[in-house]
This record gives sequence, structure tokens and C-alpha cells, in this order.
Amino acid sequence: MKRMAFSIILAVFAVAVCIFGYCNTARSANTLIVSAENIDRLLSDGEAEKALEESRKLQADWEKIHDKLCVFLPHEHLEPLENIFAVLPYYIEQEEVSLARAECQMVKNTAEHIQKTERIAFENVF
Repeated sequence: MKRMAFSIILAVFAVAVCIFGYCNTARSANTLIVSAENIDRLLSDGEAEKALEESRKLQADWEKIHDKLCVFLPHEHLEPLENIFAVLPYYIEQEEVSLARAECQMVKNTAEHIQKTERIAFENVF
């Protein structure tokens, strides 16, 4: 009986960790999507200074959430984002608007891919 109770507690703990990981990942990915959309909108409106400020804020946010995401995600999901955040402010400073907007689209696409592949669904569980 003790083994059965321990197994149930262990299973509940594992499910709780999975749900926590999913919620953390979804929230982090959503932060990236919203920030990338804001930067893209600012660039399309010709507000490069505000876009640069937002890209620096996004980079600071990334540094906060990166370690948490490393716990729950394969690193191949995160490496492209690292590269983008390294060049995005540079492109904005150099007034390479089309390149900066393309990088914003990549952030958005990568974050949406993370949300899709990490959601709680039958095909992701089995």
C-alpha cells in the first residue's frame, strides 16, 4: 500500500512539474511574441528610437527568462533566439529596417513554434 501511495504522489508531482513547465514556457513565448510584434510595428511606423529601446527591453527580458526555458526546452529551440537578440539592436541602430523586421518575424515564428510543440496535447504526450 505504501508503494502505491508513493507512486501516486510521484505521478502527481510529475504532472505538476509538467504543467508548471508548460505555463512558464507559454508565458515566456507570449512575452517574446508581443515584444517582437511591438518592435516590428514601431519599425514600420518609422520610430527607430522607440524600437531600439523596445529591443533592449526584449533582450533584458530574454536574459531573465532564458534560464527558465533551458530547464524545459531543448537548446536547439533557444539558440536561434540567442543569435537574433544579438543582432536585432545592431540592425536597428544601423537603420537596416528590413533586416530588423525579418528578425522580429523570426522571433515571432520561433516563439509560436515553441508554443505549438510544447502545448499539452495528445500528440505531444505520446
